[in-house]
Amino acid sequence: MRMPAITFGIAAVLYVVAFHAPDPRSLMLIQIFPSFFSATWYPALYASLQNVVSGESRARATSTANIFIQILGNGSAPASSAGRPTRWRRRTGRRAFASP
Repeated sequence: MRMPAITFGIAAVLYVVAFHAPDPRSLMLIQIFPSFFSATWYPALYASLQNVVSGESRARATSTANIFIQILGNGSAPASSAGRPTRWRRRTGRRAFASP
């Protein structure tokens, strides 16, 4: 169980390095590595979940864990950003620098 904690520390350092990248392209290329390291806790979660839960309800426990991971990971950002008011949208064109 120490491995996910160690890789989270490595991922934190790599995220700081990635966010100081000079251009967006190198930011995306550098961000591949911390994303890989921050996903190392999934195997430990599923292995411990399979050992704790009985054989009849393993699929239900795994799907419930996935639902909670997605709700906590994504939050309400995808749903709330789709219906945001037009005054928050980025202005483009001639009126981009005009006052509202």
